[in-house]
Amino acid sequence: QLGLTPLMNRAWSEAATALGLGQSWQLQQVFDAVKEQASTDTALCDQAREVERLLQVEPGKLFGKVVADSSSASAGAAPAQASVPAVAAVPAVAPAASAVPAVAAAVSAGAATEAAASPPLKTLLEEFQRACSRPVIQEALVKLRA
Repeated sequence: QLGLTPLMNRAWSEAATALGLGQSWQLQQVFDAVKEQASTDTALCDQAREVERLLQVEPGKLFGKVVADSSSASAGAAPAQASVPAVAAVPAVAPAASAVPAVAAAVSAGAATEAAASPPLKTLLEEFQRACSRPVIQEALVKLRA
């Protein structure tokens, strides 16, 4: 399962580059921000579930209990597969002191200046989802799970 962390970091690196973020955002910051916002944003929660599905991990493993709870409560959600092994913890990277609140403020307020400084969380997650769905990442996941 240690192979999943480098794959996620690779996908995040591609997403961050596509968004012009460079090294200013780490993947753990995205996980933390989604955990904070998912309880009040069902679209964000759905998107987080889709990323977990793409990465073949249990609902809530990456984005927290709110995502897992909404997954089991959703009528059309795919059932969790018991055979999917647990993913190794993503190495903790301490977010910048104001990173999560800044994203939360940008998402809540939709303020153009805050959004320019740090893209809305939905945009971050969309780009990560796009990177995770790339064939090279999906093929590596298949090899990892074999």
